[in-house]
Formats: sequence, C-alpha cells, structure tokens
Amino acid sequence: MTAVGANIKYYRTLHHYTQNDLANELHISRQTISKWERGISQPTIEYLIGLSEFFQITVDELIKVTHKAIKEEETIMKKAIFLVSNYTPSNNSEWGKEAKDYGTRDFIANLSKIHHMYEWRAAKPAELPEILNKENIGMIAIAPTVTPRLKEIEAQYPGKIQVISPAEYAKITTNFILER
Repeated sequence: MTAVGANIKYYRTLHHYTQNDLANELHISRQTISKWERGISQPTIEYLIGLSEFFQITVDELIKVTHKAIKEEETIMKKAIFLVSNYTPSNNSEWGKEAKDYGTRDFIANLSKIHHMYEWRAAKPAELPEILNKENIGMIAIAPTVTPRLKEIEAQYPGKIQVISPAEYAKITTNFILER
C-alpha cells in the first residue's frame, strides 16, 4: 500500500465511508478506489484535488506519509450545532432529531451532506450553554439571523465556528430543494 493509498483508506474509514460510497461521490468504480488503496494504481491530480475537497484536507495530507492508525474515538461522528433564531423542537431528543419544522430539518440535512463528518442538530443561542456543558461539540454553524450574536457565541465556544452568509444560506437551501 502506498502513502497515497494508505491515506485514502485512512480518511475514507475515518469518515465512515465504504469504497462504494467514495466511488459514487467521485463518479468512478469501487474497483478504482480499491486499486488506489492497494497501491496498484494512483489517482490523477484531478482526483487528488477532488479527494482533498471531499475530505476537507490538503493534497499534501493525501500524498505524504503521515497517516496514523485510526483510533476508535476518531471514527465517532463529531457533534455539531446549527444555531438559529428559532425552530420548532420535536419530541425526539436523540441528537440530530430535535428539529420538527421542515425548514430547519431540511437545512440540517443539507449541512450534513456538506460537512459529512458531523452529526448536526439545531439550537437557539439560549440553549448553547447547556448543550456545551453536556456535549463535546466539534463545530458550530451560525444562521445569518444569529450573526449579530457572534461575539457572545465566541466567548462561550472557542472551537470552529462557521458563519453562514445570507447567500450561502440561500444556496444550501436551494440545493436541497432542487435535489428533491
């Protein structure tokens, strides 16, 4: 197995993807993924770029001999929060199942496609302190309507925060609608 092949397998496994899943995302055969991972062939630069974008890593991280053995805690989906001004909670308190209203639930479903390594749920800014006390959060995405409270949120959460602009919000929402 080459460094590239080992790294592809590492990141694929880390993100809970089968060879079929990754092949479907790249519009190639599962056998091609298998050949890359076994070092029988190498991906072209176009596929290396596509893989780096898909896994949200650099091309360097794909080609250098830096992968490590996957630890069990690395394979667990990280929890993420989509902060919104308002949403209708459901009666299901399981992570990711809290939003009852279609708009928030559909937006979270599309966020999950973009940031597939996270398990998402909606929350209001007032709910954030309680959630942060109970859960290990890997990322917070902020709806445009919550942006004025960014400083307050940054004071509570020192991790990765993505502010979603109105244009991005519209694009993500539209993409979900168009996929139906």
